[in-house]
Formats: sequence, structure tokens, C-alpha cells
Amino acid sequence: MSLDFNISIMDLIQAVVAILSAAFVVVELRRSANTTHGEFVLSLQEQYETSEGFAELFNICWKYHEREISGRELYKYLEDHRTILLNYFTFFESMYLMVTKKSLQMKDLDELFGRRFLSVANNKIVQEVDLIRNHDYYTNIFKLYKRWRQYRGENGNYFLNDDVGEEDDRYWDLEEAYESFWSKVQIRKLEVTDKESLEKLICEIEQTLQKEGKESYWLPISDASREHFLDDNWTIFMGAFKQNQGSEKLIGAMGLFLNENEYGKSCEVIGLNGSVGEFGRAMVLPDYRKKEVIGRLAYELLPVAREKKIKYLLATVHPDNKPSWNFASRMGFVKKGEKNMNTEYPRDILIREM
Repeated sequence: MSLDFNISIMDLIQAVVAILSAAFVVVELRRSANTTHGEFVLSLQEQYETSEGFAELFNICWKYHEREISGRELYKYLEDHRTILLNYFTFFESMYLMVTKKSLQMKDLDELFGRRFLSVANNKIVQEVDLIRNHDYYTNIFKLYKRWRQYRGENGNYFLNDDVGEEDDRYWDLEEAYESFWSKVQIRKLEVTDKESLEKLICEIEQTLQKEGKESYWLPISDASREHFLDDNWTIFMGAFKQNQGSEKLIGAMGLFLNENEYGKSCEVIGLNGSVGEFGRAMVLPDYRKKEVIGRLAYELLPVAREKKIKYLLATVHPDNKPSWNFASRMGFVKKGEKNMNTEYPRDILIREM
């Protein structure tokens, strides 16, 4: 997996320096015979508060929690402040090291930073943008999260009770998001050799929507589109593959359309000119819904859109398709118009400026 979502080598160097510095400071404080427990805890608080951008990051995540800002606003902030997000979790990775070295107790960590860690780590947008996407680079965060959850459970606390509502779909338990699913899923670009898997997935999606009475959520595929599905000059598909004992199964896919055959009518309706691309054919098998598969695929396609110099991203969503609408809104898409495909396929036209 590559760190291509605005993470540079300099970002990684800064993160390494940050975690080594934090670890050094905390170890030295604990080694000092003259440092009381209270002074030690206060020093952690001071280190957090004087770290550039940490309070701002937590505050904007908390505003999202309190519904004072939209998912689109939070996403835009995270997109513009990747280094702060990276260093924020690096700080907590250093806290995990202190816990394992018994220099810091979970009780102190929970009382001091519980809300400031959980409200960020459980946030779906944060997970999509960074944590789940780059899980290979956050090993200690996942270990800390698991230990933190165990600690709160042993002390009779519902893990998310004081941070998020149990039914709040803006949040996802990080351990569940990763350990029970994403550790066994690989995201990669579909190649010509994946044609059969893609056709099988499409067939299963169409059958499922028909059974659910939601045929209008899925536009019929034209012969021209199907012919060029794996032609990089026409469409780029990203796929999610579930690994199982040496074999893999395509459980979800999403396309970035680069041709007017797909988005021409939408552009005409809203009067859009310029460099355009469209996110479409987002599909995931029923057993894997509500696991943010589409989110992962979309965030892998965003760098591709940037490489193609796309200025405007389009998407079309059935007005009644609430899950797709929620996801599109969270990603920063806004409605610009409407169109009807043979009257039985109404679509809202959404746009996101890159």
C-alpha cells in the first residue's frame, strides 16, 4: 500500500521525529526522581496542548460530532491538514509505547485523552482518509485502540458511550473496521485479467437490486460502456478483493469514468465545461455493506483523478438512495441539477471541485 493521499516523505520524517521526541521526553520525565505522578500527567497535557494543530484538529472533529459542521467541511479540513493528522496519531503511538513500558497507566491515559483520542479515531471520515487507508503505517494505533477498548470494558464503560451514540452512522469502532474485515481485504486497480470477476460482480448486484425492488438505483449498462470498462483511457476501476485461503473474491468495485459517453448528458444539464471525470458504478455485495467498502475505493481513486488533471468530479445518485447520498455528501459532493433517464431512472447530479 502506498501513502499517496498527500503524504510526502517529509511528512513521514516529521512523524518519525515527533514520535522519537515524544518518547524521549516522556521517558526522561518518568526517570526523574524529582518528578511526581501529578507533574508527569501535567507534562503530557502540556505536550499535547503545545503541539501545533492538535487542539484545532480535535475541535473540528468535535464540531462534527456536535453537528456544527458538515462532513464535507471536515473532509476538506483533513485534506488540507494531512501532516497535523499524521502527527496527531504519532503522538498517541508514543503514548502506547509509554503504556507498554509501564511508564504510563491506562487509567491516566483514559482520563486525560479518552475523548480526544476516541472522537477522532472512531470518526468514519478520519478512518477513510487516513487510519484504515494507511493501516500498515499505524500498527501501534490499532494496538493502543484494542488495549483501550479492553480497559474501558473491564471498568464497565460502554466503549463509545461518552463520545458517540451507538446508532450514529458517522462513527465506526476502529477495531471492528479493521480487524474483523479490512485485514483480509486488498484494494487494487482492476486489470483486463479481472474482467470475469467484474462481470460476475455486476450480475450479482443487478440480481440483488431486482430482489430488493431497487432496479431504478442501477442504470442499464450500454454495450459501449461494457466494452471499455477496463480500458484505462475510458474507465479506471478500483476493486476490493476479499482474501480467503490463497484465493480472492471481488466484493466491491467503483469506476472513475474519463469519457463523455458516461458524463456528457450530466455536463449538458448543469452547463459544465473543463476537465471532467465521474465516479460511478459503485457496487458492493450485500454481505459487505456498511463496511465502508465504497469509501475505501473512492479514496483510492481520488489520487488517480488528480493525476489525470481532473478539475470537476461528477456523480449521479437516485434521489431515494440514502446510503449513496450520505456517502457523496461526506466526500464533498453537492447537488447541481437533475436528469431523467427514460423517466424510470431519475438522477440527482452532484459535483465536487478538485
